[in-house]
Amino acid sequence: MPQPTGRLFDGYPRTMPQAENMEQVFRELGLQLDAVIALEVEPEELISRITSRRTCKACGSITNLNDKALLDSAVCPRCGGELFQREDDNEGVVRRRNDAYRRQSEPLIEHYRKKGVLYSIDARGTVPEVTGRIEGIFNRVRETRQQASG
Repeated sequence: MPQPTGRLFDGYPRTMPQAENMEQVFRELGLQLDAVIALEVEPEELISRITSRRTCKACGSITNLNDKALLDSAVCPRCGGELFQREDDNEGVVRRRNDAYRRQSEPLIEHYRKKGVLYSIDARGTVPEVTGRIEGIFNRVRETRQQASG
């Protein structure tokens, strides 16, 4: 079975100038942008997720106190290490980052929609559920690409 040749960029580009620069580099390298995935979630859900996020001091794993199995727990479910909340995982910082996203990054949604490469997915649910939705997009893009080349 051939190895995948795709690339995944997480959190880049964030602005129109970055998108234009990336697209120029792609053209120079003869690469094609097949898909942009927009994870859609309500701001209040995002705030809840981020302010409930904890990191293990020992192993660095990230967990979320919204997981009912971890409620009222101060220990890492992987190694038993101490969990802590990052300084920037507070509501004020999250709201400011969300405002910056709306100003700088939301224009990219329409940009990629017009190019026909935008796939919006519902980011509510468990990690496996959202991962499955993303994998479904990867599979559709791969199939479309194979059909176009075959």
